[in-house]
Amino acid sequence: MLDFSRPLQTRSGLPVRLLGYNFKNENGPLLIAVTYEDGVERLGWRREDGAYPLKGSSQWDIVYAVKREVVITVEGGMADVASLPTDVEVTIIDYDVDGIEGEDLLEHNGKPCIIHRYGPGEKP
Repeated sequence: MLDFSRPLQTRSGLPVRLLGYNFKNENGPLLIAVTYEDGVERLGWRREDGAYPLKGSSQWDIVYAVKREVVITVEGGMADVASLPTDVEVTIIDYDVDGIEGEDLLEHNGKPCIIHRYGPGEKP
């Protein structure tokens, strides 16, 4: 049985939320909603282990979502983040801080820097 307190996704990476469980349905007891790229949720049935009701592994199986994090360090250069997949967080640690003072200046690995975060964990 899946742990529904953890984020879920299809094997292909689409977000999933559990709508109900313990249904008596030939395709499985789990009723789920899959959010597609266009933002529309579509309902489906899954077996208790999250498997799509076909034989073998499928891109529609339910698995635990994996949060990916990317850390970029900048020393004497520039970095730009244009667009990210929904499950990726990017942290830019910029050590190129000549002339910067005040509360924007932080410390990382014993050196002054500025830290920017992008993605689902973005902090204002």
